[in-house]
Amino acid sequence: MPFFMALFSLAIMAIATNDPITILGMELPLELQWLGSLLTAGFGTWQFYLRPLKEKLYAMDRELGEVRTDVKRIDKLECRMDRIENRMNLCDDKLQSFEFKMNSVEKEVHLVLKAVQKNT
Repeated sequence: MPFFMALFSLAIMAIATNDPITILGMELPLELQWLGSLLTAGFGTWQFYLRPLKEKLYAMDRELGEVRTDVKRIDKLECRMDRIENRMNLCDDKLQSFEFKMNSVEKEVHLVLKAVQKNT
């Protein structure tokens, strides 16, 4: 911010005098003034725009990496859940077959008990 304040004060002097460098007591050729302003603007652009942009980019890249690992973990969990669901369905099928067998055995036992009661 102080960098831009200094540039702003130089811009005000440039507007008022048409040449801010002569006010400071130095006589510089126009080409050197142009080169100095170009270097100053380049430094300001790097310092106040490109460097923070690069830091934000690195932070976003780290966050994106974390999101990718989370997505991979979720995919693994979904695969595990599918396997668990398949095993549950298999167990449910086995339980139904056992239930069917138990019902048939129960009917046979009931018939045997009726036959025994009739014989007694």
